[in-house]
Amino acid sequence: MRSDHSIAMLCDNLEVSPSGFYDWDRRQTYGSPKITDELRARGKRHGRNRIAGLMRSRGLCGRQKGRYRRTTITLPRDDNHNSPVAGRGVGGMAGQP
Repeated sequence: MRSDHSIAMLCDNLEVSPSGFYDWDRRQTYGSPKITDELRARGKRHGRNRIAGLMRSRGLCGRQKGRYRRTTITLPRDDNHNSPVAGRGVGGMAGQP
């Protein structure tokens, strides 16, 4: 369907936002572990490697999560320091002139 119609036209006809569609589409990604769990819940017993092989033979692959990146680095605190914890802004620290 995507090759026949643009995403914008489909979203307009279905009265959904393109960002909502892409969010929904992102959540619909299944890899072999998730498919294996879903099949087991339905009473089917297949190995994860079998599912992965079938997906691979049909050119299907699940998306991998992005690399974890730590964005906040906590520096060791020296309890005997004399400098303020936060730097001084334009108006100085709260409670100080």
